[in-house]
Amino acid sequence: TVLPKFNIDLVVALLRQENAKDICVIQLSPEIKYCDYFIIVSGFSTRHLHAMANYMLKMYKHLKEEGGPHTQIEGKETDDWLCIDFG
Repeated sequence: TVLPKFNIDLVVALLRQENAKDICVIQLSPEIKYCDYFIIVSGFSTRHLHAMANYMLKMYKHLKEEGGPHTQIEGKETDDWLCIDFG
């Protein structure tokens, strides 16, 4: 089975599938070496935000290439924001 590559298009598709609101993709300047994109989304509730973040992390772990960057969710203790760095 050929799995889809975890890229910006797949991330947006997965977020839409999870009913993310206000999806905003920001492509950063090539001079910025540590990051290609920021994706900012809203959720309907704290529970929805956490569910989306956990789902995205699960999908990344399932689809990442062997030896791919380690990820984690920042802001788990908060009610109003989360951040995932996919490396």
